[in-house]
Amino acid sequence: MRVHYEPFEGRLRPYYVCNEAVVRHAGKHCQWVRGAPVDEAVSALLLETMAPAAIDVALAVQQEITQRVEQAAALRGTQLQRARYEAELARRRYLKVDPDNRLVADALEADWNARLRDLDALQREHERQTRPTTRCWTSHRRSASGR
Repeated sequence: MRVHYEPFEGRLRPYYVCNEAVVRHAGKHCQWVRGAPVDEAVSALLLETMAPAAIDVALAVQQEITQRVEQAAALRGTQLQRARYEAELARRRYLKVDPDNRLVADALEADWNARLRDLDALQREHERQTRPTTRCWTSHRRSASGR
């Protein structure tokens, strides 16, 4: 069967036509079927078969994404906790140093400042990565619900 289009009411309508007799024997078409009902039946069967699988895959992907986002957030939280601890440790070291020992005090102050910069950078990165995820999911939900 091959697809053949014919004009009908100002539009091209598909027909499925057997061309076997025409090709081999130069005769008439052996059979033909209107294309719209066949296309509708095939589309319905395809959607009936594929829709549950597609939904299952989409849900599995969404769950995987959610788990990875949570894992990344937990890792960032651990990094922040560690950076806070190191900054506090550097602060305590600096405060315990004898002020008369300027070289040691300068080195400890520089270390404390470096730890504070690291902590600040991690906090900014954590905030930056947390906000877009929320906005992305929120905007996606709004567009999906038709708002």
